[in-house]
Amino acid sequence: MNANRFYFICFLTFILYVSLTLHEITDRSYKHDDWAGTSEIADFLNRSIVAKLDDKRYCRAPRIAIFISPHEHRYLQLYWDVEYVQENDWISLFKEDPQSGKEVFPIYTAEVKNTTGIISTNITKIPASSEDLSFKSECWGFWAVYFTINGSASAVSCLKTNPTWMNDMRSHLGNIQIKRIFIPGTHDSGSYSTTNEASSLNVVERFVFTQEEDVLSQLIHGIRYLDLRVSSNPHLTDRWWINHGVVRIQPLKNILNYVKKFVQKTKEIVILDFHGFPAGFRYQLESHTELINYLKSELSEWAAIPNWNATCNELWNSNKTLIISYNYEEIVKQNSNLLWTPVSHKWANVQSNDELKEYFTKIVESRPSYSWAAMAELTPTLWSIVTYKTNSLREMAHNVNPHVTTWFRGIWGRTCNIVAVDFFRGTDIVETAIEWNIRKTQRHICDIH
Repeated sequence: MNANRFYFICFLTFILYVSLTLHEITDRSYKHDDWAGTSEIADFLNRSIVAKLDDKRYCRAPRIAIFISPHEHRYLQLYWDVEYVQENDWISLFKEDPQSGKEVFPIYTAEVKNTTGIISTNITKIPASSEDLSFKSECWGFWAVYFTINGSASAVSCLKTNPTWMNDMRSHLGNIQIKRIFIPGTHDSGSYSTTNEASSLNVVERFVFTQEEDVLSQLIHGIRYLDLRVSSNPHLTDRWWINHGVVRIQPLKNILNYVKKFVQKTKEIVILDFHGFPAGFRYQLESHTELINYLKSELSEWAAIPNWNATCNELWNSNKTLIISYNYEEIVKQNSNLLWTPVSHKWANVQSNDELKEYFTKIVESRPSYSWAAMAELTPTLWSIVTYKTNSLREMAHNVNPHVTTWFRGIWGRTCNIVAVDFFRGTDIVETAIEWNIRKTQRHICDIH
């Protein structure tokens, strides 16, 4: 590499890092096991799969989940969280529904040693396009089972969508204030590329994209909080853009069209958080005013009257379920009939799992009374980017996401409001939110059984 090219790459990396850092301001080891069960084991699984749940008393129901790792190759991962482990407990992955009554065989099996863990399989799954998804909950080709040694299926799940989980839980959620609900979200929701190669050496791709599914797919899978950063350029055909730092990703209209389609079809409650304005807004109140006028023209039909103390039923009864939060106090005051006050971002700006856990431990213990979002992701430093100590945002998400799931499945889930993650399919954040919202309505930290 000649000197000029080296200096150019360093300069580009510096600009990108500064951009990404500024826009935010306002160790589990993985086991790879290639062994899949024999036909004799498969026969035993077929006989035992219909066994009822293990009757051991527990506080929280056993959980097994299927993740799609954001890491290279998008391996399927099996995550489990149980309160008791017996000798020779095991987990299995299937390509057919093991509860269907048909003879089925596992495609992957592994023994369980710890109460919580994750195992990467050698099975790849590329996330489905939103064009292939429907507005009803569906299982997408993979099922997981946690077995105890006596053959009982303690937990069963599938790789599924959750397009109407809030409406499905009206009896639980109806009388809860929006700011008290556990809401699953994505960080930099519009910063995605559905064609991005995980192994790309392009520095922009490695440190700009935080999701790999479009916003409609995110919503259909259960995400209800969207973190948006908007830039303005009146010289472009599309003036309003979604950015990650100074990098333009796509026109804002793409995101709004997805959101309108989803809300119209499902009547789900969705939070649009316009939280950052990285380009074209500095010292230009006029740009904010023009953006608000654009949002009014596009979203007024679905926009809920601002009130963080409102309950879900109040939004459903008004037939307006879209919350538009805006991180600019003066503009919010001028548009108090449209804009909700900003969601408070709790962003650690740290590089390790331990530091992130320490940060959120303090936040959760403080029990904020306002609407807030745990920005549950790691952030690279300029030095880690330049020296390749950090390979990509994908790698960071791969390392931290299982921990985030475990932390918020624990007692943190009782008091959190919004949890926003990178590469959300590498977490169990949607199902975790559903489980905790049920517990909240029962005023109990355990599952009633």
